[in-house]
Amino acid sequence: MDSIREALDEYRTQIDYVDEQLLAYLAKRFELSQSIGLIKREANVGIVQSDRAQAVEERYIQLGTRHGLQRHFVTELFSLIHEESCRIQSSGE
Repeated sequence: MDSIREALDEYRTQIDYVDEQLLAYLAKRFELSQSIGLIKREANVGIVQSDRAQAVEERYIQLGTRHGLQRHFVTELFSLIHEESCRIQSSGE
């Protein structure tokens, strides 16, 4: 039983590390979105560029497929990230 607990703890420690990295990268991505939002607002360009959004979503799907992720999961993830990026770009946070 102790070996099972140790194995679970080891994997959970690795998951915690990966989660921390994921959130750090998301924060970095949103910082970049903030910079893009500033440029768009100064140039009076619309926040949502549908061609760009479509291209990014397709890229997500390709990358997700390459890594064995379900298409539905990847599209949901893209939707959440895109929505937050647009919110940040609009608000100028």
